[in-house]
Amino acid sequence: MQAICDSNLRFLDIFIGYPGSCHDANVWKNSPIYQKISSGEVQLASGAIILADSPYPLTKYLMVPYRDNGHLSTEEKRFNYYLSSTRVLIEQAFGVLRQKFRILNHIDVSSIKDASKIVMACTILHKFIIEHDGDLSSMDSLENNLEQNISDNAGAIEVIENINENREGIIRRNEIKMLFSS
Repeated sequence: MQAICDSNLRFLDIFIGYPGSCHDANVWKNSPIYQKISSGEVQLASGAIILADSPYPLTKYLMVPYRDNGHLSTEEKRFNYYLSSTRVLIEQAFGVLRQKFRILNHIDVSSIKDASKIVMACTILHKFIIEHDGDLSSMDSLENNLEQNISDNAGAIEVIENINENREGIIRRNEIKMLFSS
């Protein structure tokens, strides 16, 4: 499962269905959100970035930490610290989701598609509960959202050879790093 959340731990985008042995960068490159951002169909807010961990590729809109090869500058270490401190929100969102929907700790189904439907339903309910403070009176719209959001991508994954389209990402990350050093 790949997910994007906001500071309120609401899932804004999720992509489910690839087996756990797939590299995060390949899942990202095959996700609908990546394809929509790359094609211009989805526009991020001006200056917005998505925070990711190191297996993801660095791009102008996807920020990852500097690789720690033992020679990071103080500014690069500070950047990594702030990125990690902020990115922890997604880990918290997953923790709340698993706490709220304990079925996720032991899904007992035979197909990835069925497991994906269960996870998708739980994430939609999770977001709904956060947005409505537990008020379940607007549940009708959830049924439509579930079917629209389930991706039947459990098949082959397109492997992208040039996974790091990072020139613009390096420039942008360095600009952000400089903000932390002043």
